[in-house]
Amino acid sequence: MKFVSYSNRNGIRPALLDEGWCVDLALAETAYRAGPYDAAPSDSVEKMRQTPTDLKSFISGGEGNLRAALRLRDFARGRRPRASEASDNDDVFQFPVDRIKLHAPIANPYMLAELETNCLEQFEQRGWEPRAYPAMMILPDNVINDPGATVLLPQWVEQVRVSAQIAFVCGCPVNDSASAKRQDAIFGYTLALCFSTSALVRRLGNPVARDISVNEDYGRWFDGFRPYGPFIVTGDEFDLSLPRSLWLTVGSQKQISNTTAMLYSPARVLSTLAEHIPFYPGDIVGLGAMGRDIELPAELPPDGLEVTVEVEGLDKLGTIVRRV
Repeated sequence: MKFVSYSNRNGIRPALLDEGWCVDLALAETAYRAGPYDAAPSDSVEKMRQTPTDLKSFISGGEGNLRAALRLRDFARGRRPRASEASDNDDVFQFPVDRIKLHAPIANPYMLAELETNCLEQFEQRGWEPRAYPAMMILPDNVINDPGATVLLPQWVEQVRVSAQIAFVCGCPVNDSASAKRQDAIFGYTLALCFSTSALVRRLGNPVARDISVNEDYGRWFDGFRPYGPFIVTGDEFDLSLPRSLWLTVGSQKQISNTTAMLYSPARVLSTLAEHIPFYPGDIVGLGAMGRDIELPAELPPDGLEVTVEVEGLDKLGTIVRRV
């Protein structure tokens, strides 16, 4: 299944995406319970664990919420309105996806992180010695941006790089190697466009190795530097063990990379790091670039530069980059 966050007059809400329709999970559950039904529901029907207020709370509900979402998907398919009748009111629980605003699937993870790099080409590009373990950076959530939203670069920021990443979303608490092997440890996957700058390093007066490393990390922390989305697809529908091409387009520059270049799988990341860092449902971990970064041109067009990543099974994520 595919899950999104969309907004209506009541704020940002969790929903599932099905056949071009956005099905509001909470509104659909209310409509299902209110009837009428082809077959009356009973207490044995899987109920959603509380009313999800966002995708993080929905994911925290575990397997029971997934079974309830399957029921709501089938319920919605049998009661789909004509597109002309769909509107934003309390009686409608599904909307054509082209009429709504999508947001980053999870805007408030307990932890947002990404691998520094995940392929030999990245080590070569950065001049780093390859490591035998995944190095993960924790990011502040101010970097999260919506799919299609604009990434704004401060005027003084130079040498901005962009990479395309696949990120996984945790599905259950993981705090040791045993829990990292649980089938529901990974809820699903989404796309990320990742911007970073080395301007902070180049401004150091007397740089040492430690300061270079820290300031490289700071170069990823600007507001809105991580568009995510457009949805999360569950792990049963997206098999990351199969080769997947990533098409990254930055203006006229194009690059194709592949998941076969990935050094550290999600399972490896969790099993290696969970002994030291606890993971929680809804946490987002970017798997790092699987090819070289593309550097943005020094001069951007007045109306901005389009940047997109496309992966089969995860759709297309795009943004416009411009200077403030």
